Amino acid sequence: MMHDDGVDCGGAGTSRPRVGTVLVFAAACTAVIVWALEERALYLPVGSVQATMPMGGHGHGVNLRLPAPNGGPVPNRLALALLSLLQTVIGVALAARGVRWLRARAGRDLQSLAPRLLFALFAAAVAATVTIPTANLALGSAISSVTTLLEAMTVLQYAFVLAVAGVTLLGVP
Repeated sequence: MMHDDGVDCGGAGTSRPRVGTVLVFAAACTAVIVWALEERALYLPVGSVQATMPMGGHGHGVNLRLPAPNGGPVPNRLALALLSLLQTVIGVALAARGVRWLRARAGRDLQSLAPRLLFALFAAAVAATVTIPTANLALGSAISSVTTLLEAMTVLQYAFVLAVAGVTLLGVP
């Protein structure tokens, strides 16, 4: 859709995703990721990691303990959100662009049921995929690989429900 002055405002007929709507969907997906991982972020095993440093080549070592963090659950949630937000924004923008490209090839209306559901599926898959590196980077050994995959499946389910509600209200970005 074009304004009278020729500026593209990102309507249903354009091929570029609407930035504001992409940010809304990315923020919703990020909130689901933080919600799924926050329980693990509250109990990081800080202070239990020991490193051995050889001294003088004699094979003796010194045990070093990591200091406890000064922050509480809020900095942990903020770190999870910041780690996942950029990846989610990029993924949701690519999902919107992909749905718009597929819609153009199929000749369908962007706001019909199939493109909306396809975008919701892509956005949920992006959120689930982003959960894995976010958990590995932020939580490290505090969360096992199996638990990370289970949390990613939970994110997939909840993000899909949120994305379906979002495309019902806002349409495909």
